[in-house]
Amino acid sequence: MVELEWGYKTDIPLIKYFFAVFQKMSGWGMETIFLMAGIACMFYAVREHPLRRNRWMSALALFFGICMVFGRSYYDLGNWNYIFHGRLQFGLACFVVAGYYWLFKNFFLLLKTAADRWNLGRSTPEGKIGQYIALLLFLLVVVHILIEDRIRWYQWMLLIVCSVVISHTRNNGIYVLVLFCGTLVLAYRKYWKLCIPILLSLFLSCYLVQNIYMVQKGIASGEIGETLSIPLQQTARYAREHYEDITEEEMEILTHLFQKDMNTLAEVYDPEKSDPVKAGFLPHPTSEELASYFRVWCAQLVRHPDTYIQAFLNHIYGYFYPNREEYGNRIGYYSLFQGKVEDRKVRDMFEQGAYWVERLPLIGMLYSCGFHNYILIACAVFLLAQKRYREMLVLVPSILTMLVCLVSPVDAYIRYMLPVMAAMPVNIAWCHYAAMKVKADEKEEIT
Repeated sequence: MVELEWGYKTDIPLIKYFFAVFQKMSGWGMETIFLMAGIACMFYAVREHPLRRNRWMSALALFFGICMVFGRSYYDLGNWNYIFHGRLQFGLACFVVAGYYWLFKNFFLLLKTAADRWNLGRSTPEGKIGQYIALLLFLLVVVHILIEDRIRWYQWMLLIVCSVVISHTRNNGIYVLVLFCGTLVLAYRKYWKLCIPILLSLFLSCYLVQNIYMVQKGIASGEIGETLSIPLQQTARYAREHYEDITEEEMEILTHLFQKDMNTLAEVYDPEKSDPVKAGFLPHPTSEELASYFRVWCAQLVRHPDTYIQAFLNHIYGYFYPNREEYGNRIGYYSLFQGKVEDRKVRDMFEQGAYWVERLPLIGMLYSCGFHNYILIACAVFLLAQKRYREMLVLVPSILTMLVCLVSPVDAYIRYMLPVMAAMPVNIAWCHYAAMKVKADEKEEIT
């Protein structure tokens, strides 16, 4: 079996099951000694840390460990056979998860030790906000309001302008802002008035663009396939793996909706990109046609739920596997049509520069969608563990954007993750601010 030949069973020596980070190392060379010494020092430095038994931290480390093993399996094979290919494979996968668990947990404790020792985040934001992209500026204004505990007139204007820009520059912008306003009311009821101009400006601008401007210019609305990436991918994977199980009635319905036979659909299926599949789907199906499609979808789900689960995991794993490069393994790639030779040379120079920056140690991880999601999830768990539930508000735009990425057409696509990446410094700083606030509150209670 390919999985047993190249999987965890025979590919890495026993010592590397526990330290899965060495999967690509031969075990020979000073680099291995230095890395082992660093890990040993990390374990020793946090051996008696008071948070070692913290359930939130343990759960986070376990989640990241599971993501790493599933991510490796889908990255190499496009399925979960590194985990579920027999009892022995499952046992070895659990052993690798345990290794990642201890690595992540001790690394978290080391970060907490460093933060406590150097008192990171002890200062509060001061001065002007500056110029940023719309979502980041929106987030900074909200943070400024929460810290000062009051709203200035120019902040109202900035939030309104940012809301309009966000709603028209990102497909999911309006949903993110509406859900953010709902969370704001639940967390800070006294700021409910802040939501009124935001929502009014959102709906008014969307109405003017969609119902007046687009109608006058003859611009058609988006195709339904744009919102059905996950179910369409599941149907295509079903056609690839269970073609014989498709009934005649189902075949007739699917052939009509996809405008191609199921063999062709199975051939164009790309597990990490839904564009080839949804390109053949009816652009504007009727409600009856959609209802018939989802009847087939549900029937096939009942027959082979594992295929649907794998199709979903194969489409999103890059957002939870830091070692997965951007889809297509190209950073900064843009097409240039009818450009001058000089322009092409300049473009190639910048693209090559981005390529080399991406491969710098540590710095290159900033190009990883999974790495940024790990930081975001860690920030959320940190606030929950500190019982700073209201402070979760600042993370809501990033969390919602990340969730939208999971139903987007492409896996591990940096362009979709840019708002999360841009907001990451603010999210980290906000977590430090919340931690300092907890310590200040504890001191006041003691005195």
